[in-house]
Amino acid sequence: MKFGYACINTELRKENIFTGRTIRQATFDKIGLDGLAHIYRANLKDLIKILNWNVYNGIYFYRISSNLLPWFDKYYKQIINHEVYEDIINYLWVAGNIIKKYNIRVTMHPGHFTKLASKNSKVVANAINNLHMHGEIMDLLDCSRTPYNKINIHIGCGASDKVNTAKRFINNLQYLPYSAKKRLTIENDDRHNLWTSSELFDLILDKTGIPLVYDDHHNNCAPDKFSFSIIYKLYVKPLWKDITPVVHFSSSRRMFEDLNANRVAHADDIHDFDWSYWNSFDVDIMFESKNKEQSVLSILENLRLLKDNTNKIGNKINEIY
Repeated sequence: MKFGYACINTELRKENIFTGRTIRQATFDKIGLDGLAHIYRANLKDLIKILNWNVYNGIYFYRISSNLLPWFDKYYKQIINHEVYEDIINYLWVAGNIIKKYNIRVTMHPGHFTKLASKNSKVVANAINNLHMHGEIMDLLDCSRTPYNKINIHIGCGASDKVNTAKRFINNLQYLPYSAKKRLTIENDDRHNLWTSSELFDLILDKTGIPLVYDDHHNNCAPDKFSFSIIYKLYVKPLWKDITPVVHFSSSRRMFEDLNANRVAHADDIHDFDWSYWNSFDVDIMFESKNKEQSVLSILENLRLLKDNTNKIGNKINEIY
């Protein structure tokens, strides 16, 4: 089982090492591709630093920021003809070699604006371009064109008419490039009027074969009709087939840290991860706490101590008998 975190490394961020540098349209209009190239190089260099930090600290699961190459989806044709594109290829080749050498699982998660099922054709076109960008990044990293290196999205719309929303989503899949389509996964939502795991399966996943990314906190906010053990058996494992599924896990901020927090807010830390429960499933877990890698390190340390104590008890029993 691999444990991972998303995008920002809080420890390295203090040293100005991060991959989310971006600019507004007005700034881009002033600095152009030459200015954008500096942002790309800084983000890509820091991606390599973060991957190396993760390896050094025993973390082999990581979500790459969708802001790694800002505006890449909108100005793709201009960028691939600019000198910076060679740098993009070279930096991602280096990052990809680190990923392969140390067997790091990397994934991506486009933002909430990526709505393939929208009624607005412009929104759909932007979603397709955005997913193309994510697929291109994964290809340049030389990651597998499978959900192992997932590009994960929400449906993001159509709560009032899920049947027709599902039809639009399925129809628009045909416009996705192979690099994005073969990595695509869909996640359950955290609000009662959106999409549960069962609804996703019945209306979309069973018809397309797209794997389900089960988010435990989302399910706590908007419970499915089934428990996770049943969801895992009926929906998760069959769709992921021979690839280890991904589960998202976070604690409730309202329950553990702030009684006045929004019901769906994520806690700073992980408070309720039950290793004995989750260890019974074949999954990799992406922790979505605010403290990012620090939460993962804490969990890894707790498991190490648990293992050490278990070994000590086992040795004592052997001595007795």
